Amino acid sequence: MHKRSIRFLGTALAALGLVLPLAGSKAAAAPAVDDADFPTVADVAAIYPFYDGGGRQVVDDPELILVSSDCLHDRVGPTAPSGGYALYWGGDDNPSPLDDGGAEPRVEIYRFNSLSRAHQVLGRIRDNVTRCYGRFAAGERVRVRRGITVPALGSEPPVAWRTRVQNDPDRDEVPDFNTIDIWVRRGRYLVLVEVARITAPGKAPAVSLARAALESIG
Repeated sequence: MHKRSIRFLGTALAALGLVLPLAGSKAAAAPAVDDADFPTVADVAAIYPFYDGGGRQVVDDPELILVSSDCLHDRVGPTAPSGGYALYWGGDDNPSPLDDGGAEPRVEIYRFNSLSRAHQVLGRIRDNVTRCYGRFAAGERVRVRRGITVPALGSEPPVAWRTRVQNDPDRDEVPDFNTIDIWVRRGRYLVLVEVARITAPGKAPAVSLARAALESIG
């Protein structure tokens, strides 16, 4: 399981106050993406009320994650000059609503040195995932992806899809779940909103979170 795979792994660690490792160095050519660029806890709680009174941790990690060639796993893709992801947790003893049927969001933001590079990378993401639309299986690992249409967001058409995930129940903490992913671009920033839920996450809240992420940048 990749370090950013479900259950987003860092959520519970962040709730315990543990320090997550930082990945990579930041290139001087682009100012770093920092905490202020991500939606606040209040922004997220306005969409997903579970997070009211919770917390947030922003992790420096400029590596984008793509889909593997077999369409069943994650792999490291392009590295941005700066970027990272934000983990959110709730205000009670349970940092994630996933086990109780709620939605667990994550936001990733990457900044590139030019508009053309950001556009190029979004095109690569689009090509990478669209070839994996459909059903792919090996043993007890199954991934079913389908593209979805979302409203206009950012500087060009978004890339959005749903995934139904089935993992080996003997090896994975959450054998079956669903996600919705929305990639958007604003200028030289790329933003990913990913929302996980045991049943299919709602599209409208995920779109609202993508809008909030775009508005928080800069």
